[in-house]
Amino acid sequence: MNADERREFLERRRKGIGGSDVASILGIGYGNPGEVYASKVNGIDSEETEVMQWGHRLEDAIAQAYAERTGFEVVKPPEPTIAHPDEPWRLASPDRLVKGQRRGLEIKCVGPHTEDDWGEPGTDEVPLYYLCQVAWYCAILDYEAWDVAALFSGRRLGIYEYRRNPALELRLVEGARAFRERHILARVPPPDMPRRRMLLARHPKAEKGKMVPLPEGAAGLPAAYAQVEAIAKGVETERADLQDALCNYMGDAEGIEGVCKWSNVRGSVGWKAVAAELRTMLGVTESDWRALTDKHRGAASRRFKFTWKGDTDK
Repeated sequence: MNADERREFLERRRKGIGGSDVASILGIGYGNPGEVYASKVNGIDSEETEVMQWGHRLEDAIAQAYAERTGFEVVKPPEPTIAHPDEPWRLASPDRLVKGQRRGLEIKCVGPHTEDDWGEPGTDEVPLYYLCQVAWYCAILDYEAWDVAALFSGRRLGIYEYRRNPALELRLVEGARAFRERHILARVPPPDMPRRRMLLARHPKAEKGKMVPLPEGAAGLPAAYAQVEAIAKGVETERADLQDALCNYMGDAEGIEGVCKWSNVRGSVGWKAVAAELRTMLGVTESDWRALTDKHRGAASRRFKFTWKGDTDK
């Protein structure tokens, strides 16, 4: 999937709720309800990672291995996104369909750190968020079954089968429908979405150097913030003093019965120093080092800094 195809895919998906959205809406997916809301309402989507790109590249090979092992003929769906005939907001994005059967195929690449989340091949013992995804697809296409072909650490293929579960599918549809009506259509963020995250989703990047005047109706806001911040610092200082008093009573004991503990903690690893030493040992060039750090850099964000110098007594 190239950049243009992914852009079109995301644009179509924003108009409804897809299989990967459902688990997040229910709080059991990689994401959470707030991220689904930000994607649908504000058009904020996570960038495609290199892991995801490799997953797309390996789809054909895994589909072929699945066909060889099962004897089924698999085909790509006629459209990347398929809508439910009566509720077009319910969307499915199947990886493959089995020709001549009411059966679909979902393809997954599984890393070593999540292999233990999978059960025995031939069962439906897949991670719950994937089970929700294929159940959602079955309900939309009215298929009898949906297989999951999982390539584990690039060395072992496991094939799993989901058979229709009306109770699970009803729960998914009802939950997604309620979320769509209460939050997406009503433009009301879900309760688990902090206001700061909502604001960041709406305004992810600052225009460097741009400053705006404080609205007239918010003239008292800076002084109020400064007062609350001063109170918070005072409370934190008092908290630290009380904590020190308790630690003094404990001495070399681990705790005070029924009150508190002052336990031993291993020292943290200075990963920056480790990385710098490894860089020297391996002879990594400056350009390669920059490329490596950029590759593993997290998503950009914004930092709040209070710079007001007014009088809090006014």
